[in-house]
This record gives sequence, structure tokens and C-alpha cells, in this order.
Amino acid sequence: MPVRKVGKNCYQWGNQKLYCGKDAERKAILQGIAIENTGWKEAEEINLNEAPHIGLVVPSALGGVEGKRKMWLHKGHYLIGTTDSGEWAVYDLDAQEFLGWNGITFPLSQQYWKWYEAKKITEYWHLFSLEDAITLADWSNEHDMETADDFHNGEDTLSISFMSKNQRKALRMKLNSNEREMARHGNRGSDWISNRLTIERADEVRNELECPTCGEKRFGTIVAAQRHQFYCDKYGFQPPNGLYFTPVSLFVAKALNKKQGFDSECTCSPCKFCNDRTGHL
Repeated sequence: MPVRKVGKNCYQWGNQKLYCGKDAERKAILQGIAIENTGWKEAEEINLNEAPHIGLVVPSALGGVEGKRKMWLHKGHYLIGTTDSGEWAVYDLDAQEFLGWNGITFPLSQQYWKWYEAKKITEYWHLFSLEDAITLADWSNEHDMETADDFHNGEDTLSISFMSKNQRKALRMKLNSNEREMARHGNRGSDWISNRLTIERADEVRNELECPTCGEKRFGTIVAAQRHQFYCDKYGFQPPNGLYFTPVSLFVAKALNKKQGFDSECTCSPCKFCNDRTGHL
């Protein structure tokens, strides 16, 4: 949820306290950072036209990067928006795919199946509200974190869960002749990868997931880990929205870090809000 201007020299984060006068925008942003890091669950409305050029790929179904539709960012990589016909959808920027409501453990799955069978909805990734979209994103994130925990506890066969589509394609090229023959079996998908390659790659994936600066390793994808590592190494903390810094948020984050006496290149000092040492504010 961004800071908005609500009058002459007045700024407000969401529906929180209104700040006016000198440093009003900075104070409102600081309040937003504090609230987000103490458990704020809402998605943040963003304007991709104002985002830095970091290679974001937004599907045309949501209007594309230069589209004029409103979009929301949740947990740093779930992009929430609407289709041409008005349905809501959640696009995972890291995995580059839409999230579906058809997961067996998704709490709204049965209801959406009923709507699908009644032809009230036509796609597995179409949703009826922003609230349902946030629920789906939260469910997906929880599943990813559970997968990360299992993987770091020794489940080597989960290594491909963290790879991008291109990484999986590259790994498939290493199938041997027997495995290529097995891949042709009718019950295997086009992206099938043998257990041999999956297990061989496990330790390498674990190394890619672990941040060399702060040691954090609980990520849903290698892409998310690489983004964290970049910001952790460069600034010592993460963007408030989890994806990128705006010029103002970077300035405020640096000022806040300095005010608290933290070394901007070090994450050993715990977060003042939650005592976490993973490098976020």
C-alpha cells in the first residue's frame, strides 16, 4: 500500500495517521515501513510505469508492463490485477506463471470448482475478488515456505521446485539416453526430469538459496534468493515492497538504518521491529 498525497504538503499511508508540513512524506513512509514489518497483510498498489527497469515481465492478460490498469504487489513477487473481462488474477513474477485456485489444499478450491462447473468462471486462474487473490497468494507462499523447509531438511528430490522454467529446461538437456526414453512415456509431462538429476543438483541449489551475507535460505525460488542476496550485499536491507526500491523509499531506508546505528553493509544487527536478522528493515 503506497503513501498518497491527500492535500497540500500532506501525505498518508493507507488510512493511517495524516502527516502535513516539513518531511510529511518521509514520516508517512516510515510509518508504512514500520507497519509492514510488524505483520501488515494487505497488498500494495503499485504503478509499474514508475518502477525501475529490472526486467519485469507482466502478461498481456493483466495489461502488460505499460498498461493503465491498477495492480497490486504482495509479498514481493505476487502481482495481482484484473483481466480484460474484469476477473482477478495472481501472477507469480518469479515463477512467471499464474497461480491457480485448483490446488487440493487451497481453502477456496471447492467453491471455485462449483463456480467452474456452473460456468460462472472459465479459467483455473480467474478469481472473483481482490480478497480471494490475496488468499491465494498467501496460500501459495505458505506452501513454498513449507517446501523450502522440507528441502533444507534433506528432501533432495524437491530441488527442481526452486528452479525457473529455463533452468529446468537446461537440466532436461542432461538426461541420458535411458532417461530420454523414459521421458517419452505417456504418463510423464513435457517437463519431466529424472530423480538422478534432481538429486545431483540438490546441494548446488541449497548453495544458491543461502545468502552469503546474512545466511537466510528460506526462499520459494532461486530468483527470490538472488534478489534478496543482491539487496543484502548492496544495501544491507531489503526493499519495503520486497521487489524494488523507489528513490524515496531507498533514501528513507538508508536514513532509518543510519539513525538506528546499523552498518548499511552489515545485517548482524536485528530488526528493531521483529528482532529478525535476515537483512530486512
